[in-house]
Amino acid sequence: MDTRCKRLAGLAIGLSILLPRTEGGAFPEQQAAPLVRSTSRLVLLDVVVTKEGAPLRGLKKDDFTVLENGVPQRIASFEAAPDGRGVGAQGSGSRAESRTIILLDQLNTQFPDLSYARDSILHFLDSDAAQDQLIALMSVELRGLLVAQDYTADRALLKDKLRHLTPINANSKGGMDIHWAPEYAQAALQQLSQIARASVGAPYSVNVIWVTSGFPGMFAGKNRDAQLDAAMRRITNLLIRCRMRLYTIDPAGVVARIATQNAGVRNQNQQPIGDIFMSETGGEALSADVFLRRMTGLMGGLSYFGRNDVSAALAQAVADGTSAYVISYAPANTDFKGEYRRIEIKTDVEGATARTRPGYYAVADEASADQQLTEARLEAAMASTLRYSGVDLSCPATFDGNKDRLSGKIVTAPRALFGSTETRDQIIRIASFSKDGKQLNFWSWRVAWKDPWTTRSVSASFDKVLSSKAKRVRFLVADPAGDRIGTCDYALP
Repeated sequence: MDTRCKRLAGLAIGLSILLPRTEGGAFPEQQAAPLVRSTSRLVLLDVVVTKEGAPLRGLKKDDFTVLENGVPQRIASFEAAPDGRGVGAQGSGSRAESRTIILLDQLNTQFPDLSYARDSILHFLDSDAAQDQLIALMSVELRGLLVAQDYTADRALLKDKLRHLTPINANSKGGMDIHWAPEYAQAALQQLSQIARASVGAPYSVNVIWVTSGFPGMFAGKNRDAQLDAAMRRITNLLIRCRMRLYTIDPAGVVARIATQNAGVRNQNQQPIGDIFMSETGGEALSADVFLRRMTGLMGGLSYFGRNDVSAALAQAVADGTSAYVISYAPANTDFKGEYRRIEIKTDVEGATARTRPGYYAVADEASADQQLTEARLEAAMASTLRYSGVDLSCPATFDGNKDRLSGKIVTAPRALFGSTETRDQIIRIASFSKDGKQLNFWSWRVAWKDPWTTRSVSASFDKVLSSKAKRVRFLVADPAGDRIGTCDYALP
């Protein structure tokens, strides 16, 4: 097999990096069947309602109908959309709270387009649309996900970080070498999945605004449907659980295209796998436009392609996040056999359109996570500079520079929405890192806490001697499966 074919063959496997199992790297050929723990669950949906392109607020629970495979479902909980303001209007812990990540794709976007995008983002940050919004600035790079600035409402700080963000991986030539498209696509999707995993269990939704020109030159083959089917089963459910909406904006920009949720080619089981990512035409290149629209359709967002007003697209994406309704329902069909179930939201308002994720896979809950999978999740969280928000975690500490000793407490705060009623050991990890990100110290243990994120604040004390080269310490608390993870960092002088 020549180099080009190997790269193309690796693309399908590369797509599987969105799977939780691949957080440590390899994609297994087979996977053990999950052990059934329960046959009931809540499906939590963020629903954006628009009319004539503008967000529609003020609707009530009775204005909505939820359909699963065409069958009406009973709405279990409903939270109205906020009033459109940001931090000041959204109370702490509100499920309707939304945060925004501006993600610059330095791998798949040319340097001149990145420069234009940066100017457009600066213009957006000066607008009223960005006022009081919690926004983070991140960058897709070959070396990994760069967190230039964590969530903040300080627009001056965001602008300063953006101005000093150097696009070191951007393509400055006249075009992109399509032979590298699979590698760049794989790296970008891996970093996107890291953002999703870090948001599982967070008490807010996340709008990821991905400024990218897409993956030009990406190919699909007829025989990869089985791999893509397996990947989609995991991706879809992970995205529902992390409540992430994806918006893609091509800075090369001139027509917003709303992602089609359930249209197009389906696989032999009538599941919308092929439509979401790949065409059935072997060896045919998918345009960046088509690919990104299918991705955003899966993730409940929009794709802006060939459009010059990037700042306006940013404003609309943020408006979506601040006007989303939160609806949950318990599926009437409790026989979870892994089949794909389509979700449709309807409203009684004439001319209004309700947009949410197109569906999920009805997979039975697992009694326990695979040990290899759990370890991969924990290792990825420890190595990342991205803050994980599945557990509300703080780490007040005191550092004695004369003895290189760090002491304090790891504290978790209540989080009723995502808690469990079981008493189970929780995983605690501490690691120190050098200036260049090399891990220097590492400690791991378990503690038996009763419902740490549901009923009361709990803490664990620590007293550690660090390497003299340590510049940052990361603390982690996770459930036994490594599914909901919380991290916090302590910077050393």
